[in-house]
Amino acid sequence: MASTNNLVALPLKRTEGLPSLASSVVEHIASTSDTTHPDAIQADARIWSQQRNKMVAKLDSAGVDADTIVQLTASVLRPDDVVYSYYAQLSFIITKLPIDLIEFHWYPLFASSTSAPVVGAFDSAASIPVASLHFERMAVLYNIAAIHSILATATKRIDEAAMKSSIAGFQNAAGVLSHLLILFPLLADDADPEQEPISPDFTPESIEALRDLCLAQAQEVFWQNGVLGRLHAGRLKNGTISKLAVQVYLHYCSALASANAAKTKLKETQWRGAWAFPESLLSYMAIKAGHFNAVAQYRKSIDDLGANRYGDEIGRLEVADAAVKKTLTVSKRGVADPVIRDLKVAADDGAIHQSLQTVITDNLARATKDNDLIYLSTPTPLSSLPAITPAAMARATTAAEVVSPLHHLKIGKLGKPLFEGLVPWQVHAAVKVYEDRRETFIKDEVLEKKGALDALSTRCVLSRDILDVSARLETECYRLDRGYRTLQELNLPAAIDAVLQPTALPSSVLDQSREVKAEGGTEKLRSLMQDVRRVARVNQKLLNESVSLLSQESLEDGQLQAQYSGGANRRAGSGEAQAALKTRADNLGGVMAAAGQSDQLVRRKFGEWEARLELLCGDELDEFVPQIGASLAYGLKTTQSTTIRRLRSLIDDLHELRSARQSIIDESRRLVDADTSVRSKIEQAANEFLKKGGSLSMSMFEVVFETELAKFDGLKQAMEQNGARTEDLVGDVKVSQCGAQRTCVVGSKANPISDAAMQTAHASFIDSRRTDPALAKRAQALEDLDGAYHKYREILTNLREGLGFYADLARLLTGLRDSVKEFAQVRGDEARHIEQELRAHTGNLSTQSEPKAVEVEEPRRRISPRKKGVPKSTTTASAVPATSSSGAAAELPGKAWDPSMGIRFG
Repeated sequence: MASTNNLVALPLKRTEGLPSLASSVVEHIASTSDTTHPDAIQADARIWSQQRNKMVAKLDSAGVDADTIVQLTASVLRPDDVVYSYYAQLSFIITKLPIDLIEFHWYPLFASSTSAPVVGAFDSAASIPVASLHFERMAVLYNIAAIHSILATATKRIDEAAMKSSIAGFQNAAGVLSHLLILFPLLADDADPEQEPISPDFTPESIEALRDLCLAQAQEVFWQNGVLGRLHAGRLKNGTISKLAVQVYLHYCSALASANAAKTKLKETQWRGAWAFPESLLSYMAIKAGHFNAVAQYRKSIDDLGANRYGDEIGRLEVADAAVKKTLTVSKRGVADPVIRDLKVAADDGAIHQSLQTVITDNLARATKDNDLIYLSTPTPLSSLPAITPAAMARATTAAEVVSPLHHLKIGKLGKPLFEGLVPWQVHAAVKVYEDRRETFIKDEVLEKKGALDALSTRCVLSRDILDVSARLETECYRLDRGYRTLQELNLPAAIDAVLQPTALPSSVLDQSREVKAEGGTEKLRSLMQDVRRVARVNQKLLNESVSLLSQESLEDGQLQAQYSGGANRRAGSGEAQAALKTRADNLGGVMAAAGQSDQLVRRKFGEWEARLELLCGDELDEFVPQIGASLAYGLKTTQSTTIRRLRSLIDDLHELRSARQSIIDESRRLVDADTSVRSKIEQAANEFLKKGGSLSMSMFEVVFETELAKFDGLKQAMEQNGARTEDLVGDVKVSQCGAQRTCVVGSKANPISDAAMQTAHASFIDSRRTDPALAKRAQALEDLDGAYHKYREILTNLREGLGFYADLARLLTGLRDSVKEFAQVRGDEARHIEQELRAHTGNLSTQSEPKAVEVEEPRRRISPRKKGVPKSTTTASAVPATSSSGAAAELPGKAWDPSMGIRFG
């Protein structure tokens, strides 16, 4: 149907329904939130989904009938309507949920170059999926602007009140679009400055064009009101009307320029095949611009004639005539007939309607003739004509509900805020940022420094061969500088203990044995391994339960599909519906498998070291470590013995520093465990920002981050002091090692021997020691005990970390199981509902095909889709199968079940 309106409304932006909206939110909370249970937000999630469905239905119900549109838009523009309410709810939800949580599907405004600029007549392309709550809110906001313009366009401008209503509608539409432009930076990707538009119709240039189009049409209605003399001041003068008209012209020119810019910009993007604006809409704006340029010059020429400016009069009429002729060459395909008629017909004095082109041509001929005969004025060229001062009457006005939706939600004008008790996602993100910074701080300033200092202190090495204690000190000093081996690998403590304490157990071994016994020894490790197995089985049971429920639901869906053929296709298949849950289950199953392999490695490690661990925490250490009597003292000089004892003392000091570093690590863990107040502080800061009406960003929490991280500065200082002391002791060890080498023969640092003499003395020293193999056995025994101690600590740490890991995993698996249970329950309810409908339909067909009802002794029992057992039939009755009109066999309702039928789950 051809349009009877000379103004155009903005097209509505269409969207698709989103049945999975509520479930997606609940699943997100179940899998990510440790502060909110999914049940706590289920009701709000359903309300959100219902509100969106209502909004979609209201947009879909818009038609092209003017009366219907006015009725629709008048209801929508009430502040308590679902569209405004949904926009406000989105503005609040954005502060609570991740922006990319949900994928919405929206259609572009224009799909081709031939979309006609009339209400309801815009073509549409395929929908565009956008995972952005910001885009969803902005699309809804755009539709609010479109609804305002639809109401303004549909209003019959027959009196001043109607014209004011139309003007207000266009001004409100322009105001909403102006606010939409303010929100555009929210769609920008900071990581991709060259990001392309998300949708071809949603660019700053396209929205600017539509805003200026609304302003132009609001100004046009102002002009129309002035021409018809319906303003309070009465009929306006020609000069004033020309000022109103030139502003209309400027608005249309601005809209046309922005539209062309949007179209040009799209050619450089992925949307180069899409149309930001149809050619018919561009033609509409070009025709309107030319029309009002001509009208403005014509009205001003009348004003010039009255002021005896004959040259200016002729000049303006020439400009007006040229504007009309140029405008008539613009393509009119798709442009409404009233727009074309406006160009050809001018409302002048409200009595006689003549063609605008004819009026201008006639007046130009008259003025030229009068000037040639009487006034003899030189026609003023366009470049010399005084510019017409525009009179801008149209203003972009924005409703308070659009600018401050959160305030109106708070006071209850737009409904109750959804997810009000949910911690904002920015708070979760800020807590994660803080925890990452805290972990990085502890890793860089504590753990890595501890590891480096441990390696530094344990590189103070002698030889694995205890017979080389004296002669190879300089070689091992060189290895210290290169850092090839660690203290445990080369057994420096055991080697020195074997030399200095050849008959008694070293105190370091006794201390290690007592420490392991106090912690429970191997029984402690076995108990922890059993605990790990137990929690692993519990987690596997949770996972198996989820997988079993999904498999059962898939089986039931398949049976329903098989039983009722195409009748059950009214809902998504099991594979599609289960996709998200199945992916979660597969991912967690992979995690469980990897954890099981890690557990096996720890158990294998324990098995390899079990015997030595038993010795370390047993009472047979004296029997395990050989005693070699006093033979070791043979050949050792006093200076060597003193140097080795000095080394033993330094190494003991290094061990104490290492223990101190472990204490720092323990203190860091204690501080981390006690660091529970940061979330509440971040929430408090977030609430303060939100109360001020601002939006949250990570930079707002920097002060909180700095304050909370300052608690760990003491750890950094303690580790730095420990490191300085460790480096000093390592230097002393190097000096003692080198000194021992230089005095191993002559015993004097001031009188070093030559290399040849030192080598001869070294060889003699080695030969004299190799006759005592008991020394090597003792060193090896001490090395095994030292290694067992460190392996005990390693396995203990592995098992404790494993328990913590499984505890965290159990929460995820429990959330998965609960989500699967809810999903299976919902699917079961749907299946039962569908089955009931299909049974009722089948029963109707059976009743129609059978003249007499078939009596049965017992109604057919209802088989629950959850029930795994097969109900036993106690009564048998014969039944005649009814046939549908298509000839397919159909079961009678109430037919008794027989084992030969099998079970069909509903």
